Amino acid sequence: MGFFDLYRIRKPQGPEPGVDGEEPEEELEPLPKLELSEFWPPSPRVRMLYIGLGFFLFNLGLLCVWAWVLYTNTR
Repeated sequence: MGFFDLYRIRKPQGPEPGVDGEEPEEELEPLPKLELSEFWPPSPRVRMLYIGLGFFLFNLGLLCVWAWVLYTNTR
């Protein structure tokens, strides 16, 4: 018995609660294609796309600034 055994949580011996072998798993439906009416005012799905695009553009800008600083300091 090691030090980490003191904090180990025992797993239940029976089946896990809420998981039955008889229930079929729900199949996910594909998302519908985006329509122009969803872009403004943005739907929650489009808001997440805008946030991702914002992070991408911000990081691209930082990368450009870093590349410019390296370019000007190595001449």
